[in-house]
Amino acid sequence: MYAFGSMGRESYRRVQVETRRGACAAARRAVIGALMAVLPLSACDRAPETNAGAGIGTGARAQEDARRAAEQYLSAGRLDDAKTITARLVELTPDGVAVLELHARVLLAEALTTHGESRRERLDLAARAYLAAADADASNAALQHAAGTALDQAGRLDEALARYERAASLDPSNAQYPLYLGMALRRLDRLDEAIGALDRARALEPDAAPILVARADALLALGRAEAALADSRRARTLDRADPGARIVEARSLRALGRSLEAAELLSALDERMRSNEALAQELAGALLEIDRPADAASAWEASLVADPRRWLSALGAAEAWLAAGDLIRARARLELAFELA
Repeated sequence: MYAFGSMGRESYRRVQVETRRGACAAARRAVIGALMAVLPLSACDRAPETNAGAGIGTGARAQEDARRAAEQYLSAGRLDDAKTITARLVELTPDGVAVLELHARVLLAEALTTHGESRRERLDLAARAYLAAADADASNAALQHAAGTALDQAGRLDEALARYERAASLDPSNAQYPLYLGMALRRLDRLDEAIGALDRARALEPDAAPILVARADALLALGRAEAALADSRRARTLDRADPGARIVEARSLRALGRSLEAAELLSALDERMRSNEALAQELAGALLEIDRPADAASAWEASLVADPRRWLSALGAAEAWLAAGDLIRARARLELAFELA
């Protein structure tokens, strides 16, 4: 079993989904990566009921108590209270690495609960907070990586890449660092470098499905569809619950002209997995290639049922219904796509 925790797997999934949505989705800011691990509390812990805005003493013990309270507020989802405390702690100890990192985590958690322009602004604020923490402890690989993921989510990919590189060089034993580095290089179309980073990750964790899927995606971008197919199939045997491996496997099959196999691979999945938008995109593409546009439209519709706010699914359904000759449904879905975009 690979060594990444649940947050690592979720971050990987988001990156894989967002980077495969195609030219239409590129118009919207990708949400990649996931919130860095929040330190868990035991089941009996509770967030303190005291007023978070109460004055924090200047003594070391008082500040440590306040930091623990902020951690509990963060774990309990009381982000305003957590932010109030950490902002004050940053004022009191502007060079304290633990305080800076905690404040950055709170800001990122807050950003991920917002939408639209506010989300972009708050992601940028969180990224700046992570940079402050990472610069305060430049030899801390985990902080460099965390800063990279925050920058990545804020759309600052070139800066994120530099932090990923630093993390990987500081701790060559952690497979997650070259994995994220490789995925960033892939999105910058620096494919040979991406493969190199992902090969280093695979050497550290040969049975890590996320690494194999990311490597397969990069291989496919290089035109090495057979190698991509082998990696994606291996990943599927390692993690059958993750749709990512099947998505890249289907794309590899389509690249090899085996669209029917791709459609059969994805159609056999249960309804829950087929509602995944990235998977629906691959299934619909394969079905269109074998001249089944109505079924392709149905694949997009299943994604819309799972989340009616998916503008890309609405647009895909419109295109598929148009190919099927159903102008009424095509127009309805096109109007929905414009409304959601």
